[in-house]
Amino acid sequence: MPRTALIAVDVQNDYLPNGVLGSPGSDRIIEPLVEYATLAADVVIASRNLHPPDHKSFDDSPANCVKGTPGARIVSDLATIVAKPENYVISKGMDSDQGGYSAFEGGTLRPLESLEDILRNEKITHVSVGGYWLDWCVAQTACDANALGYTTAIEMACTLPFPDFRPESVERATTFDRLVRAGILCV
Repeated sequence: MPRTALIAVDVQNDYLPNGVLGSPGSDRIIEPLVEYATLAADVVIASRNLHPPDHKSFDDSPANCVKGTPGARIVSDLATIVAKPENYVISKGMDSDQGGYSAFEGGTLRPLESLEDILRNEKITHVSVGGYWLDWCVAQTACDANALGYTTAIEMACTLPFPDFRPESVERATTFDRLVRAGILCV
């Protein structure tokens, strides 16, 4: 019997409209994510960035999701869901030089368990991905799940592209081309 995990990538306060890297309307993915988590997922896994103050990504962007700050907290509606014992929180980006784009680069804190181990132990067959941001962490997480052999879909109502703060941001067409070529569904 198929079992589906929802991976909610980096749904943290710093990405909401008033957050350091938020954009107008970035909170519109919260309701569909919570609905999917409640109605369609067997297991919900939230990844979160817990950056140190000197994280390497801050060379190119404002400091965000710094461990111990309100901005690093998982959005409250989702935090309530992942607090249930059948669900998980994966932390990533905790070392100054660790990129931490994919949720597969992190793990639970106590005891340490990788996302790959969780999916295997939960007998997951299908992975759905949503969260922040489509062309960065969501796409990389989906590609990694797909590479591990999971039937993978990105829930488009549950994600948004990164707000363009600089001209060298990843082009949307390149992201979609990569996802389609990999066999990842965008639904």
